[in-house]
Amino acid sequence: VKTSAGIIEAPSDQGAYLTFYDSTKKFLSRTFNVKPYYMVTPLEDSKVVHFHGAKPHDYMGHWIGVQCNPAVKFICEKTDDLPILCRSLKTFAISMLSGGPELVVNYCLASFKKQSNSKICVRFMRRLASLDDKYLTRGSSCEILMRNTVSTGWGKHLVS
Repeated sequence: VKTSAGIIEAPSDQGAYLTFYDSTKKFLSRTFNVKPYYMVTPLEDSKVVHFHGAKPHDYMGHWIGVQCNPAVKFICEKTDDLPILCRSLKTFAISMLSGGPELVVNYCLASFKKQSNSKICVRFMRRLASLDDKYLTRGSSCEILMRNTVSTGWGKHLVS
């Protein structure tokens, strides 16, 4: 970004916006930009869950043995420590399912190369959306749910 003070490096489009609007910018409450890896912002207060970096399919893939993109691998590897990850994924699953059953199927097909992994993704999201929050205490809760989904074949009849 070129300014009267010279060139200011902006690491991305967001950095360029921040530099350009520097004198007039105002930040919204953090509840409008909750990220699944946040450690302090309660999900209950969130207005927007932002899957910045790792996406839902990155976490799901990690749990079934698919390598995460190197840029987000460090996030995928610490899912046990992320207190709102599982509930963030549940919010995503509910939102996807509210768009109709084909939305989840299409998301999973686009996210995984192997059809068997796509089917696991669909079953996992349907199962997660129906779970009570009391079972979703940490990221590890979703990993356990994923293993259970894979081992039991839960919901196979829901996916053709």
